[in-house]
Amino acid sequence: MQTLIVQNDQLNTMLKNKIRLLEAQIASKKMTELTPEQLQEFKVTFAHFDCDGDNKLSIPEFKAGCQGLGIDLTNGELAQCVDDEGFVHFEQFIQFMVTKTQIRDTFDEVKQ
Repeated sequence: MQTLIVQNDQLNTMLKNKIRLLEAQIASKKMTELTPEQLQEFKVTFAHFDCDGDNKLSIPEFKAGCQGLGIDLTNGELAQCVDDEGFVHFEQFIQFMVTKTQIRDTFDEVKQ
């Protein structure tokens, strides 16, 4: 019985994380004029940065990801992206990446 309770709790947590991610994606889609291809590239990049798969980026994950893309992250930019618990969620990630890539034609150019 205890095993079922633990599995149920894990399933509920995973479902809440998925719902939060989907809500963030919907909100970010409304807030930006990203093409489906650009949004997909951001999703893939976010997932790549999210080393532990918890659908949020810790400060070290976010910093390492930005460095890998050649983005010099200022303390002010970091403060704008991080929530009260010290994480960057997909919506904040999208907003940040849009500001960093708005002068570029494609996300691939940022990676280069």
